[in-house]
Amino acid sequence: MRKGKRCPECTKVNVPGAYQCGHCGTNLEGVQVQKFEVPDREQFIHGPDSLVADSDGPAETARENVSHQGVLVNEAPLLSTFFYILSALSLLGGVIFCGKLWPGDPGYGNEWKTIAYIPAMTWLTVGIVQFGLFAAVGLGLTYLKRIADNSDHALRQSAD
Repeated sequence: MRKGKRCPECTKVNVPGAYQCGHCGTNLEGVQVQKFEVPDREQFIHGPDSLVADSDGPAETARENVSHQGVLVNEAPLLSTFFYILSALSLLGGVIFCGKLWPGDPGYGNEWKTIAYIPAMTWLTVGIVQFGLFAAVGLGLTYLKRIADNSDHALRQSAD
């Protein structure tokens, strides 16, 4: 037994907080939340990253390369994987250079001035910034690949 909102257009069951049907896009703001017995083969729409049991086949998740529309999504592009590896190496390099450039023990009764820490902190900051930049580029390429695959699939379906 699950709570949800049944779409008046396509009769699919959506999560209780849904404002729009994940299947047909109908506005669900006026629809009341009800309890439903959802059989294994009926669709219960949570969103693109959740469990979707389509009426045509078994339940699969979007994380297993199937989007909520049933479109097959390829793995991340090779260039995206390269950027992920580069981001990890940038972070690791920044931490290593920070450790190597960290000033040693100044001796008994002495202190380092703030300027002695600037090279180490600079390399740490550079590593973190490069990590974020390369990871964002890799993620962007992955999303662009998904958009291209889904658009290509939609064009093929409209041509049929």
